[in-house]
Amino acid sequence: MLTPRFEEKAFATLLALVGLLALVPGTALATVSERGFTEQVFVEGGLSELTAMAWAPDGSNRLFITRKRGEIRVVKNGELLSTPWATVSPLRTSGESGLIGLAFDPHFATNRYVYVVATVFVNEGTVDQQILRYTDVEGVGTDRTVILAGLPTGGGNHNGGGLAFGPDGMLYFGVGDGFSPVGVEDLSSLVAKIGRTRTDGTAPEDNPFFDGPGPNNDYIWARGFRNPFGLAFQPGTGKLWVDVAGDLYEQVFAVQGGDHAGWPRYEANQPPEFLAPVIRYGTNHAPQLIADRMRAVRRDGIATFTLEAPHHLRPGERITISQVGDASFHGDGDVASVPTPETFTVVQPGPDVWSNRGVLTLQNLGGSVTGGAFYQGTAFPPAYRGNFFFGDFNSDSILRAVIDAQGTVTRVEPWAQGVSGAVSVAVGPDGALYYASFYTGHIYRTSYTAPLPRLRVSTERIDVQEGQTASFTVRMEEAPAAPVTITVWPPSSPDRELSVVQGSDLTFTPDNHATPQTATFAAGEDADALHDSVSFFIGGPGVEPREVTVRTLDDDGVDLVLSSTTVNMREGGQSLVVVSLASPPPTTVVAHATVVGEGLEIVEGTFLTFSPTNHSQGQYLVIGGVGDTNVRDGSATVQLIGAGLRLGSIAVTLEDRGEAAPVFISAPVTTAATGVEYRYALEARSHSGARYALDEGPEGMSLDEETGVLSWTPLEQDTHEITVRAFNGGGLDALQGFTLAVLASPEDAGTPDGGSPDGGPPQDGGTGQPQPDAGVEVPPSEPDTRCGCSMGSPVGGLLLAGVLLSLLTQARSILGA
Repeated sequence: MLTPRFEEKAFATLLALVGLLALVPGTALATVSERGFTEQVFVEGGLSELTAMAWAPDGSNRLFITRKRGEIRVVKNGELLSTPWATVSPLRTSGESGLIGLAFDPHFATNRYVYVVATVFVNEGTVDQQILRYTDVEGVGTDRTVILAGLPTGGGNHNGGGLAFGPDGMLYFGVGDGFSPVGVEDLSSLVAKIGRTRTDGTAPEDNPFFDGPGPNNDYIWARGFRNPFGLAFQPGTGKLWVDVAGDLYEQVFAVQGGDHAGWPRYEANQPPEFLAPVIRYGTNHAPQLIADRMRAVRRDGIATFTLEAPHHLRPGERITISQVGDASFHGDGDVASVPTPETFTVVQPGPDVWSNRGVLTLQNLGGSVTGGAFYQGTAFPPAYRGNFFFGDFNSDSILRAVIDAQGTVTRVEPWAQGVSGAVSVAVGPDGALYYASFYTGHIYRTSYTAPLPRLRVSTERIDVQEGQTASFTVRMEEAPAAPVTITVWPPSSPDRELSVVQGSDLTFTPDNHATPQTATFAAGEDADALHDSVSFFIGGPGVEPREVTVRTLDDDGVDLVLSSTTVNMREGGQSLVVVSLASPPPTTVVAHATVVGEGLEIVEGTFLTFSPTNHSQGQYLVIGGVGDTNVRDGSATVQLIGAGLRLGSIAVTLEDRGEAAPVFISAPVTTAATGVEYRYALEARSHSGARYALDEGPEGMSLDEETGVLSWTPLEQDTHEITVRAFNGGGLDALQGFTLAVLASPEDAGTPDGGSPDGGPPQDGGTGQPQPDAGVEVPPSEPDTRCGCSMGSPVGGLLLAGVLLSLLTQARSILGA
């Protein structure tokens, strides 16, 4: 821990809070520096201790807000309603406890369900963290129902609280470590886990650790998370992004079922067998990596840095490079790629050159990551779609993560600053970005005001269950010269059974063009068990058409029970999955097993027949791995589909058996220095092991067949064509060719490139190979008092405010008030 115990800093915290409370005026404190964006105060105070917010998905233009002390408030059409929608009580609100999570049912438009996470007092003072459900009846929350009870709370800190519905219709929730290691590694406990439940509070049988009457907690979906405060599903990938408040690092993970994020053994330094974060930054400090023998090579505007030990940098992480032998490497840059755990690249214009040693300094972005949201609207320029916006409580900032088409984070940067205790982010039905302050209760709205396409829709992708409805909003950016009617029409294919039930024609006038209008569609039920994906088109005279993609989720029939939903196997091998039904079907049904992808075949069980009497008897599905001519691992999916059955899926990872040619995974070292030994360690991937040979090279160059080390000492400047070969006895070899440039040694050239500061010999000899002691990460010299735990965590901020009243009382006593 970086922070002393809270009690030791209570009075200093009180003074800080007194100063902070003096900054709660009625004007906006936040600022957005991006050109073309305008920020305004959407709600001016009155919502202090705000913990979460979300827009009702029914076209009612209502923003729901949870407050730590139990109120659920509603902002409708930009006005804060005076009466709470509901009040959750009795609550424990000390520390990081209270009302801390919020999510809408995917079918809210019809069932009106709202879910929250709360720390409730039960049984005469006993504390129980629960997931509760309320029903929205004429604008009031009624029918409080306990969906899941007994979630760990520890001593009131690190409760987690993240809540989100997945594309599978299941409810996901985050539970922290309770400020204690007890239960973190225990599969019978939800401590430091992500849970997954049905909306009736039962555990899905396909949860990764489900064992029924066995010792495991059947709700566990992923594990190893210190304090998962924010959850958000990334559109199009099905991955759950989890914001985890840290000890030394803040981390954001893209999580799938069964993943292990490593806590408490690892934090931002996970080895390959654990899940690494997609975003990380130091908790209230800028970490440094001191690499006395780092190798730096720039070629064609790409700088490649090689260390001896894993560096744990992530793509998109901004670093400041300094103290390199050649100063042309100095400056700020974003990590572009991580080819190996020991190397990384940065786009860096400049001459082709090599050097060594250096210091890498990471960004200081804050110290307590909070909730986030993906931007999927059309109101921002295309470059912002798919970006992840999230808060940092300690830096009072909203941060923006830019994500490329391959899903890789390419940049993380401050977006809005001055959001005192930034705690929650949401995308509104108008396509604007909304974010909130825990301390002041301000909610801010940022919109894009530069010229845009005239038509805006609130989202471009929607999931809807068969038999249910969903909505989106449409508005115009600029006032039309005369009224214009926008038509919303679905595809004509009859088997899709999609229809517009409200808002098929939307009329905009010069006066109402900026007011969002709602279109609602219904997904009919069909006879198959397939998920369909179709598109709506929106347009009108003189208006550029827009497109909204709709995926209809089939909900027909009985659930399949699979002994495994993930399978790892070798090419040429087989895997057995036992299949049964969760409940008796009304009549005999047939599950048809099909392969989606390549490399698999169904060996046995292509058609599995179940009747009302044998539904619980397991039947065998045998999956076979088909060999191919490459040496790449593959993946595919086996789907079980049948009338009267819900879709079942098995994700299969296929390990290559390595009978084809090896594949080179090492990058050649393309420069050498006269009089200095040149070395390049070849590495080729082959399951049966690779050996190496030198086919072309200068006289005196040698290659060790077993180790793959290519070595040579050049005597004069020149260029040479090099060809090396990897083979494994499988009949096919792999070749790698490159041009080796022999340069003058640093002493001969009279430059500091590669040399030591005192003019001695180069520290890595120009060999291109990293020397021992690749780098040591240095913690801050004086720990910041606002760390990612206790009062510095996102929910540490909740702790801070949770004791505010008691601290003020103490202050009155201290000051003689």
